[in-house]
Amino acid sequence: MTNFNAMSLILAIGVGVSGLASAESEPFFCRQATDCGECIQNGCSWAAEQCINSCAEIADVKCYNLEPFPRMSSRQLCAMAEMEKLDDELCSLQEGCFTCTSAIKSNGESCAWYIDESTKMGYCGSGFCDALGNCPVDSCSSLGGGAGELPIPVPLPVDYNCQSRTSCSSCMAGESTCAWAGGRCLDSCMQIADAPCYTHDTFQNNLSGDEICQVVEGANTSQERCQAANSCQQCTNTMKTANGVETCSWYTDGAIGWCGKGGCDMNGICGSSTCSAVQGQTTKHHGSVRGSN
Repeated sequence: MTNFNAMSLILAIGVGVSGLASAESEPFFCRQATDCGECIQNGCSWAAEQCINSCAEIADVKCYNLEPFPRMSSRQLCAMAEMEKLDDELCSLQEGCFTCTSAIKSNGESCAWYIDESTKMGYCGSGFCDALGNCPVDSCSSLGGGAGELPIPVPLPVDYNCQSRTSCSSCMAGESTCAWAGGRCLDSCMQIADAPCYTHDTFQNNLSGDEICQVVEGANTSQERCQAANSCQQCTNTMKTANGVETCSWYTDGAIGWCGKGGCDMNGICGSSTCSAVQGQTTKHHGSVRGSN
């Protein structure tokens, strides 16, 4: 009898220790799961691209486990999670109520427009009330304003900032209102006064962004060819372009001379395509800002 009780006690302790070890290892196992399928198959929850023990651990993102979907397989649930993630990404890219509600999700329904009551800012989401308690507006027209108008200001993505665009093509892309000057992208030509500045409004023939950048590249090439000239005669004999249509022009300001592309500079000094006796002896002034002409 004594041996039986001792054996029972040992078994009970063994089961208890085993159960405790299993309970302690579960959180570690969930965190170690590397994908949604592995996570869900082992009874864990999937949220924000990571595996957690329970959806109770997180409140501000969508969370998935089999408890609300007992008839789904882990594969089906993960496919739903991935599709909803893509829908969220699609909706988050939309700017403005009308654009937002015109975007169609994978289930055929449209994205939804929200107003953050604390900031009064508008944003696009995938539907239903979000974790902050903001629910979709009934309709865009209920916000006031006509079709296509946005009565509520919407924060613009970071790359909309002109000064964050590092190339001419990105600066002039689409219907950009940015300006390209001095090798950088600006909000407006009003920000620079000593260099040629290009915007979509500069060209009346509605050039595309790439076409504008080709004009810029041609102007830069002409500038480099003209700046290489060290005297008036050399300058006015230098062709601005390889096809040899126009020559560079010589500028003088007192005893200082320099070669440029032609026209008048920011100081009202205009170039000449011919050289007088004095101009012919004038040497180039190195380092002058006027060399940007």
